[in-house]
Amino acid sequence: MSWDGKYLRKKPKKIIDNDDIFSDEECIDEEYYEEEIIVGDKKDDNFEECISDASKTNMDLSWKLKLPDEFANITFINNNTYSGRISRKMMEGEGVYRWVNGAQYKGTFEQNLMHGKGLLEWNNVCWYEGDFINGYRHGRGMMVDGENHYMYTGQWYKGLRHGKGYVIQNTR
Repeated sequence: MSWDGKYLRKKPKKIIDNDDIFSDEECIDEEYYEEEIIVGDKKDDNFEECISDASKTNMDLSWKLKLPDEFANITFINNNTYSGRISRKMMEGEGVYRWVNGAQYKGTFEQNLMHGKGLLEWNNVCWYEGDFINGYRHGRGMMVDGENHYMYTGQWYKGLRHGKGYVIQNTR
């Protein structure tokens, strides 16, 4: 396995090239390794062979790609916006997504989709609150349509009313 990057244990005092560290006869000692950044293309198996057995026990040699979870405010090309948690460059966790037309979703996201509990509002009098799975109203939820004097509380399946539920409609 080849890796082009930096091995970093703590804040470096200086940056040096691989050629300055490795030689045929000697290996890095742990103290020296912790104070430096090794820059360049180095195969992981060769790197492990060069570290003495004694220092292997004190070092974590597993390299994992980690992108930090963070809070972001994003405006998309179509002028929709997102404000909330991102992870692995995706909407993930709690957030608010607003469409240009005024609709908004407040709730949890998973891999850029509405997923978990949330509130989807189309305008001041029309909304859905409940469960979402993979971007669909799915599970238990309540939808209120104030413009048409209509309310449904019950089960949803992939965005459609499905299963047991109650409808209340006022014809005025």
